[in-house]
Amino acid sequence: LDSDRSGTISWKEFSAVSQDEVVESMMKVLGVDIRDAQMFFDIVAASDPYGEVEISVLADVLMCLKGQATGFDVQALAYRTHILSKQVDKIQRLILMRSLTAEDACDTDAVDRSQGVPPNIARL
Repeated sequence: LDSDRSGTISWKEFSAVSQDEVVESMMKVLGVDIRDAQMFFDIVAASDPYGEVEISVLADVLMCLKGQATGFDVQALAYRTHILSKQVDKIQRLILMRSLTAEDACDTDAVDRSQGVPPNIARL
């Protein structure tokens, strides 16, 4: 798997192994189904600046994929996504509010009195 013995797996190494029939059979026996190897690898490697994955991280992710997702798994993921979306919205509002010039912030005509924020931010 780690042909260059770097301790990480590159896309080239993962691609070569994921096409191996023996590895594919072993993954099926474990209940791991990877339909799109490139997308899977890109997601797992997204946090690494070099686009590589530590072997232990890859093993952990593969074991999490074991079996099929239940309805609860899907709902838990949807809930977490909803919470993250709300947090991103709050951060976006803060960034926009801080980017206003002092003149814009002091201009009472530019402030929505009901919410205390400029109208362009209130629309978000």
